[in-house]
Amino acid sequence: MKYLSLASLCSTILLAACSSTAYTVDDGRKVNQQLLTNIKLYGQGERVLRPAIVRSATMNDQQCAKRWELPFSVASSYLVEDKTDRVAWVRGLNVDERLTVVGAAPASGLAIGDKLTQLDGYHTDDSEKMLKKLEALREDGSAFPVVTDKGKTITINPVQVCRGLIRLAPPTAPYSQSFHWEKIVYPLEIFNPALTEDEALWMVVWGQGVSEEGGTRMKSYAAARWVIDKTITVASLAMSGGAIYQAGKAASTQIMAQASSAAAQAATNEIAKQAATEAAKQAAEAAAKAYLEKTAAEISKKVATQTASTVAESYIAREGFAVDLMDRVAATSFDDADAWAYTRMSQLHADQMSGASLHYKLFSHNYLHNPFILDKSRLDSLNSFVKSKNGEAELKSVISGGQKDNIPLLVGDMPEANPVKTYEDTMLPAATTLPADATHALLEMPDAGK
Repeated sequence: MKYLSLASLCSTILLAACSSTAYTVDDGRKVNQQLLTNIKLYGQGERVLRPAIVRSATMNDQQCAKRWELPFSVASSYLVEDKTDRVAWVRGLNVDERLTVVGAAPASGLAIGDKLTQLDGYHTDDSEKMLKKLEALREDGSAFPVVTDKGKTITINPVQVCRGLIRLAPPTAPYSQSFHWEKIVYPLEIFNPALTEDEALWMVVWGQGVSEEGGTRMKSYAAARWVIDKTITVASLAMSGGAIYQAGKAASTQIMAQASSAAAQAATNEIAKQAATEAAKQAAEAAAKAYLEKTAAEISKKVATQTASTVAESYIAREGFAVDLMDRVAATSFDDADAWAYTRMSQLHADQMSGASLHYKLFSHNYLHNPFILDKSRLDSLNSFVKSKNGEAELKSVISGGQKDNIPLLVGDMPEANPVKTYEDTMLPAATTLPADATHALLEMPDAGK
């Protein structure tokens, strides 16, 4: 065994010494300041969320579906094509093409900035393949060793958490957000204010609550969408591989050969006929879209409380850009997720009012394009829930920021409460607590799928 260990150590040293890969360095060039700001904000989020994710595993909730998660998160600029943008990643988070640790729980054994060179004995300079290997190791759930660029070997122990893995929007689309029973994507604006550990934990547990409370509804909608998508796909394949192509080919051949006008007209008529079929297909697609929209609305109506539908409508109205129909269905569970998180925060010995303080903090900074803003319907629902647990007075105080008049800040209180934002509006303010030497990066963590 000693010889094997020595051989392993030597191979690690030789691997590091013989590597000829040139990694991006900060050469001082001018970079996109908008992107740089978003990169720093992305790093801020990764740092606060990963410890919270691991902390949520200590709940050991027997009532939720489980998924494996890692006690650290990684990123890389490997897939960033623009050289200047790669420099921005190095400058903003000290990350190059290698898998870099961007968030880590204290007990993970890894430090932010560590570069991973081996995963369970596997190594390649292709970071995309390394990321896929890491995903496979996460899904397996067994302990595995990693080796850092400093030659240090660390054993990683995945943890079990409730379903609803938390991921962040990429810096290139910082306002993007989505909800699925397997994965929740949060926009970057929520990390602008300085967050407490309990507020970060609320974000994690609340996302798991959306998965748990809204999973059945989302799956019902997904099943309807799958059937429609397959139907339209089959129709498209039948058409693209058939008469339109053949008729077009025949028409061009006849015309180029100056054949009889009758033959050319016949081919042209065939194209016209198929074009009509194409129009019919487009009409079918429009009908399918309308059906899916109706399905989403019907699922919303079947929710036990009217509050859920109102909450969904409020969230959709607040988002200036298009909301996916799956997100519309998921939004009907937001109020249930509030109560779900409130109960679990107690089990985790955390501040149950963290959701209220998070709302106040985000709203005070006018960060309204995220799911943590409590509109009146959600607040009323949460208030009814905590009232039964004698938490009504505290909720009222926290939601108002401790103001003497105890007037909660709610959507609609401010004239600019509903600004229209698009994915082109990607400039976000700098994070308020990001150290200059912070180290994070681009690729999203391995996830359970879409």
